[in-house]
Amino acid sequence: MGGFIKQISRFLHVNCKKFYVDDKGNLFVLFKSNGERVYNPKIKGLKVEFHGHNSIVEIHEPCQFKNCELKMKSNCTIKIEETKYLINNLKTENIMQDNTTVEIGKNFLCCGLTMILADEPNLTVKIGKDCMFARNCVIFPSDSHSIFNENGTLINLGESVVIGNHVWLGLNVSVLKGSIIPDNCVVGYNSVYTKASIKYYKVADTNLGAVFAGAPAKVVKTNINWSKANPCYRVEW
Repeated sequence: MGGFIKQISRFLHVNCKKFYVDDKGNLFVLFKSNGERVYNPKIKGLKVEFHGHNSIVEIHEPCQFKNCELKMKSNCTIKIEETKYLINNLKTENIMQDNTTVEIGKNFLCCGLTMILADEPNLTVKIGKDCMFARNCVIFPSDSHSIFNENGTLINLGESVVIGNHVWLGLNVSVLKGSIIPDNCVVGYNSVYTKASIKYYKVADTNLGAVFAGAPAKVVKTNINWSKANPCYRVEW
């Protein structure tokens, strides 16, 4: 992901300062379906705020946003691939810390996602292609507050979150730091997914996934896949 962005950023720093959003080296670019690039675009339903320097937001058409807000400090990167679905209520809680990254793959369907990236720098949230998130989902790559052991050593540094391809998060799901959600999985309503949730994950082949549920979430069913289609139509995946 970073190759092209780094190249264009380097080029712009030297040659094309007129494309910046401001005088701090921040870049907001829309890649249109016809190959055209629009710098500092006005995208309905999406508000972007830069509160530092040298950050980049990259959006790809087709896309449709509603009530979305992205706020970041310095050296941050946000990339959202093209999607045929509505991205609704996608937000960064407060302002993303320095050197944080968000990557969202193609055909993301979102009813509500808040990413808590305001507390620690150098963290990443990566979401694969063809994912579907219900309302009130939250990703926490940091605990926000410090915990020390008996020797006074900090024991709860933040960790990046990776969500695979074709993952369905149900209503009110929380995903905590260090979590890895495999491809083709479902995380059930009100679940709290942690990095330990994957401990007993095992499927027959890579085209299958599992259902996780609970707080903390655990595997409750394996060797499944899922579809966006309503069950009454009995569409096979």
